[in-house]
Amino acid sequence: MDETFRTGHNLHSALRAYLGGVPEEDVPVVPSITGYWDSVQKVLKEITDVKAVECNVHHPYLQYGGVFDCIGRYRDKLCVIDWKTSQKPKKLLDHTYDNPLQIAAYIGAVNFDKTLDVKVDYGLLVISYPNGEPAHAHVINKRQCYDYWYLWLRRLRAYWLAVNKKASETNL
Repeated sequence: MDETFRTGHNLHSALRAYLGGVPEEDVPVVPSITGYWDSVQKVLKEITDVKAVECNVHHPYLQYGGVFDCIGRYRDKLCVIDWKTSQKPKKLLDHTYDNPLQIAAYIGAVNFDKTLDVKVDYGLLVISYPNGEPAHAHVINKRQCYDYWYLWLRRLRAYWLAVNKKASETNL
């Protein structure tokens, strides 16, 4: 297993336990993620009213899905929360590549999911660091989510056009 994947997996396991109600002293924090765990502590203290942790979600009309990390309140805003690790600081949302599109896609699917019964307008992207430096918590507000949603829809459309083109070429 790749070290980056293992680190992310171990951090997500610890976060899942903590956000699921396991007392902090019983959370499985293995030595390899101690810095990352320390990094997210301030953000974790501001997350309340957790609605779901690591749930599979599927958009019924646009035919995409995935597993989001968390839905909870951060500074009183209900958010889809995504946890990431990074070796380099990502102080600006613009430095996080496609992560905001991923969050917008999850929000779109969550808002169509009848089993979750929540409506989310905000995203939170948390970037944690191995040296314990405080995580960067990037709030993606309602307007930004809307903008990223439309970028996501354009990318999804391009994907489905490519799939359909390949299928039609195969059927010739």
